[in-house]
Parts: sequence; structure tokens; C-alpha cells
Amino acid sequence: MTKRIWYFPIERYAERYTEGLRDWTLAAFKRHHNVGKVVTFGDKKLRRLGTGPVLDATQRVSYATGQINAFLQYVGEVAQADVLWFDDMFTPGMDGLLYALHMHGARPMIVVRNWAQSVDVFDFTFPMRDWMRHYEAMVYERVHRVWVACEYHKQLCHAAGWPGNVHSIGLPFDSRWVRARGPKGRPARRPWVVFSSPRDTEKRPDLFLDAIEHMASKHTTVVGVVCTGRDELQGTALDSTRDRIAALRASKKLKVLTGLSRAEYYEVLASSTWQLNTACQDWVSFTMLEAIALGALSVVPAFRGFLECAAPVQRYEAFNAHAAVDTMLRNFRHMDAAVEAQRLVLADHDSTLNRQIASIT
Repeated sequence: MTKRIWYFPIERYAERYTEGLRDWTLAAFKRHHNVGKVVTFGDKKLRRLGTGPVLDATQRVSYATGQINAFLQYVGEVAQADVLWFDDMFTPGMDGLLYALHMHGARPMIVVRNWAQSVDVFDFTFPMRDWMRHYEAMVYERVHRVWVACEYHKQLCHAAGWPGNVHSIGLPFDSRWVRARGPKGRPARRPWVVFSSPRDTEKRPDLFLDAIEHMASKHTTVVGVVCTGRDELQGTALDSTRDRIAALRASKKLKVLTGLSRAEYYEVLASSTWQLNTACQDWVSFTMLEAIALGALSVVPAFRGFLECAAPVQRYEAFNAHAAVDTMLRNFRHMDAAVEAQRLVLADHDSTLNRQIASIT
């Protein structure tokens, strides 16, 4: 039986899935009585992203090293039966933690989550690969389990030469948490197509704009809706799409909603007909799961991990805006059935944390 889980959550960001991840994980620990005592490091403060597409460039470092520093006062208490659980395999200070454990003769189980990393050519860490691969190799060689969201990502890790401790286990999620923060009941559907991703090149906002233009030529009532929790649009593709965004806004075919709280964003999703994902890179996708939980039809490219994790009714030919529109319109004729078909996706990822815990106890 596990004596302790020493838990290192990612810092909470209002604009990202990390706002809920800590809550989801601690709730899952409580559901499993054989977990033992859970010791959590890091404050619960809700932060805002500054510099960085996914996690804040400086806050990720300062928060993680602070967690490691706080843990070091307990390192002499760590038992072999204990588990060190890291929400992100990129945890600055990991080398010092491994050093301290070794010097104290402690050999606990260590488990980490790999969200993408440099094995993915579309990830923001890929340009860092000349040094990041050395960090990743250190982690892979020392930890007991590396959790990834789907089999395709696992295969990329193996192709990069990492050892056999990579486990495809699903994306941690809690649809009940999402629905509790959404609107009560089901709002009337508006003919809106939501874009939830960052305005970065890998998320292909240009393809989303192509789809909205094509949709507008077929159905004049349909409107694209770009959502962000930031005070203004940001991203590596913003300059290249700025003029098109302005033109579509002027023609009333596109809305841009900035500074959204989570409740406001969930209100938009729950009252929209579709969410369109045009990403090159998404290992399952939290935004897809949120849309499904709130009753919008999430339409995704038939590419990479989506071939495993999305219902067939959701998928369209990747990088083809016309195909995306065809999928949205085809399902519109049978919307209730399409929405119900995609709900099957939720059950698997709502159970991810249970599978993670079962694998360490």
C-alpha cells in the first residue's frame, strides 16, 4: 500500500486546463481509499498567462523550483513505497530532486505526465530540442512511468529512443467539474462556430477563417466566434491573420470575445452549435472535451491522436476547410444524435485519473 503520494501539480492558469487539473486530481485521490496520505506542493493561486503559448515562461520555472525547494525539507522522510506524482514532466529542479533522493538513499516510484514535448514537431518545445532532449532523456531514464494521452504520442516517444516506460492512458478530465461551472440547463443553440485554441501557427487559425468564409457563403446566419481568456488576441499566427479577422468582423461573420472568465466561456460553448478544431497538434484536446461536456458538437481533423480519441461523426479530412464545413452541416441535420455519439468520448477520459491511480497502488 502506498504510504504517501507527494503531489506536484502544475500552477493554475485562468486561460488553461490547469485551472481545473489540480482539483480533478485531488478529487480522484479522495475517491481511492488505498492511496494513503497526499502531500501537495505549490499554492492554489489562479494566475494569468504572460509570456508563453501554454504555460507562462517564467512562472513555470519559479513555481516548479519552489515546489522542489519545499519538498526538500521532507526528502529524508520519503519511503520506497511512496510515489512522487508530477503533473508535468518538464519540472525545473528535477535534476536537484533526483540528486537529493539519491544522496538520501530514497528510491520512491516517480510518475510524470508528458503533454507533448520535443518528440512532437508541432510542439513549442521542438525548437528547443538540441538541449531539451537531454532533459527528457534524464527524466525518462529515471522515472517509473511516463503517461501520455494516446497511442500515437506513445509511438513518437518510442521513435525518439525513449525506453519502454511510456504508457498511453488518456487525458485527465472531469466533465462534472466542467458542467458545474457551465450554465444551468441547456441554452438555446445559436448558429455559432467556436474557435477555442490559441492563435498560434500550429493551431491553424487560417484554416478556421477559411471554414467560416466558406460557411458564410452557404448559410448567412452562421457566425464564427473566437474565444480567449486573455485581454487581447495573441499568438504566433496573429500577424498573418489580423487583416482577415478584421474583415470578417466588419462583415459580421466573426465575433472576437476577449477577457472571458471560465463561466463566460462555458456559456458560449453551451449555447453554440459547433466547435471547430483545426490544430496540427492536439493530443486529445481539453477544448474538445469541454465542448462535448457542454453539448456543442466538436468537429476535429482526422489526424494524429484524433483518429483514436474522437468519434467518427466528429472527424473531417485534415487541412480541408470545405470538408470541415461539410461535416458540420451534415451533422446539423441530426444534431442531437451527433452530440450523443460524441459523448462516448468523455467516459474514457473521465476515467483517466482512476487508471493512473490504479497503476501506482
